[in-house]
Amino acid sequence: MKILFFVDTLLPGGKEKQVVALIKELCNYKNMDCELVIMNKEIFYEEIFKFDIKVHFIERRFPKDPIVFKDLYTICYSFRPDVIHAWGFPMVLYSWPVAKILNAKVINGAVRFAGVVKTFSELWWYLRLTVPISDAVVANSLAGLTLFENSNSSKYSCINNGYNWTRNLSEASSGEIRRKLNIGTSQVVGMVSNFNERKDYETPINAVLKLLKKGKDVVFLAVGDGLGMLEAKSLIGNEEKGRFIFVGRQKNVQQYVKIFDIGLLATNTKVHAEGMANSIMEYMAMEKPVIATDTGGNRELIADGTTGYLVPPFSVDDMAEKIEKLLNNKEIRFTMGQKGKERIIEEFSTDRMVGEYYKLYCSLIGRTTTLHVAI
Repeated sequence: MKILFFVDTLLPGGKEKQVVALIKELCNYKNMDCELVIMNKEIFYEEIFKFDIKVHFIERRFPKDPIVFKDLYTICYSFRPDVIHAWGFPMVLYSWPVAKILNAKVINGAVRFAGVVKTFSELWWYLRLTVPISDAVVANSLAGLTLFENSNSSKYSCINNGYNWTRNLSEASSGEIRRKLNIGTSQVVGMVSNFNERKDYETPINAVLKLLKKGKDVVFLAVGDGLGMLEAKSLIGNEEKGRFIFVGRQKNVQQYVKIFDIGLLATNTKVHAEGMANSIMEYMAMEKPVIATDTGGNRELIADGTTGYLVPPFSVDDMAEKIEKLLNNKEIRFTMGQKGKERIIEEFSTDRMVGEYYKLYCSLIGRTTTLHVAI
């Protein structure tokens, strides 16, 4: 079976992380032949070059550049894929005519969000253009499937993100990381996310500021980068600056999550609703209680009151209250962390995700679903 993966970038992001994880596992099976097309030569997930896979680059001169059709056709004509798995709306549009010429199937893997889509917005047009021409549409959350009126059709499916909970963590100890960041014995509340309009750093920063005014010995640790970082930093006064640490983009996120007492994810629900957030899965797999905005797929990941808490959008008071409750009770933090890890292992493993994608590929091209592990 030949699968061509087509993605815009392999820069830091949840979609990109899942593409790499999926390809890595599929390369372990001898009946699979995968190739990857990327439209940006800046690569964050460099491990992709260690896999048994051919990587192609197509450079656009401008958005919606028609030369992409020609370059993609040349690649596909040589590879002859059974399935083109497109991980973005423009990628679906580029893939469809090539797939029709070469008799391949197209999977639309762009639905990695939830929430209301504004009529006549760019996203609205992308959905209207790409869904009819896709042979299968995959959302990474049940909330994402609510975008479609006929989501009960066999054309639509939900395949949650997977997490490889057995992977090795950083060798650095929690104490070493704390000393490196000069945190001391303070409790740590952290958020792993890029600074962009879809995320809400303002609410957790203000929640921590509120707790600092009450005398709590707490530090906020932000892991991520983006244009919104300067704006986020501007919310913090000179007296509190030492309580907020911004480490920027990191390849080894786990070494920082390791020292979290609580993991946060706040979403700007004015423009976005989460699909299946990788950062939340990271927290849970590393036994951290989670506090997140009550939106989209967060409700499918977090068992409210059991593995963490869901809070209303933009509510500083609610987030501060839940943070304080957890910081004050080590036993609750421990129990929630344990149950979160159990949930990830049982319901959101990488093996489960890969198996579901494999079944989808087989169903599209009429093959049996027997996997053969390469020796």
